[in-house]
Amino acid sequence: MARKDNYKYDEALLGENEKDGSDYNDNENMELEEDATRTIRVGVSQAPAYRDKWFAIAFLSQLLLVLLVAVISGFPATSHINSTDDADGRNLDQVDSNDESVFDEIVFDQDDDFDFMQKFRTFSTEFLPTIFLVSIIFAPLLSFGALALMDQHAQVLLQASLIFSIVFNVLLFFITLASSDPDGSYVFLFLALIAAWYAKVVWSRVPYAASTLKCAVRAVRGNFGLALLALGTVPVTVFYSVFWIVSVYGASTWECMYSTYPADSSPGTDDTYEQTELSGLGAFIMFLFILSYYWTIQVIANSNRTTIAGVIGTWCFNPIDASSFCSTAVRESFIRSNTYSLGSIAFGSLIVAMIQFIKSS
Repeated sequence: MARKDNYKYDEALLGENEKDGSDYNDNENMELEEDATRTIRVGVSQAPAYRDKWFAIAFLSQLLLVLLVAVISGFPATSHINSTDDADGRNLDQVDSNDESVFDEIVFDQDDDFDFMQKFRTFSTEFLPTIFLVSIIFAPLLSFGALALMDQHAQVLLQASLIFSIVFNVLLFFITLASSDPDGSYVFLFLALIAAWYAKVVWSRVPYAASTLKCAVRAVRGNFGLALLALGTVPVTVFYSVFWIVSVYGASTWECMYSTYPADSSPGTDDTYEQTELSGLGAFIMFLFILSYYWTIQVIANSNRTTIAGVIGTWCFNPIDASSFCSTAVRESFIRSNTYSLGSIAFGSLIVAMIQFIKSS
């Protein structure tokens, strides 16, 4: 016989029996609870299996392809940015500056990619390390503070968020009303009314939402290894972004990316010019690069979310396995998200990536 506190009373069944005037002892109540609970606790333990595996294969293939392009074409191309050699391999430092005939023959590479990579190199060497260190120091502090605040004042924060939405839209209404184009101000007034109506409808449900929030916060605080996983996504995203930029720059040096055709000569001259622009194949390759970036960033974020969801689920049903810093639940959920569930994560992330690309274009 299971312990009584492991089960919940089926209030409907008990209420019907109370109307009949029946008397129950503890054993009868336990049997009633067990019968009612058996109908709820239905589930089959699924064997581990790779789901949507073709999307996982496609994702890993495109990721490997981006890294290969960066290594094969990107880094060799960036190594020549500061070179003083011209396109024919002649060193400009050794050329006589008074010999104009030599300079007439020299072909300078002064396209926009040169300026872009110069700025990128300055940014990556001077600012990225500082940004990375500041993030590593302040991100954990902000996370700890936010979790403690939500745990202690969950209901106040939820109520404040509802009020803030109303006040913010009202402020925007008055600001736009006083501007040179006050017609758009009524949109913010409409949004403020909707926010007020929504707050009125859900205000009575705030205590329940606050208790749910506290439950989630305590689950995360009991498995704080999740914080390490969340922080770990920051350097992973930064390093991938660097490789992606280098890969795109390397691909921009391919001849197939451009098409060249004769341009109109200047009036009154017989000079001929050639104009170069991005070819159809080049535009398609750039589309794939952008989609690849959105896709990979989404997979990184959603893998982290899936890991957290798995840990919270384990914490609810088996708290013993999810009650330490790097608990068994954290490790197993992380492995499961990046192996068996990677295909499903990649599938959903690809849909979101396509939507993001359409919104940004």
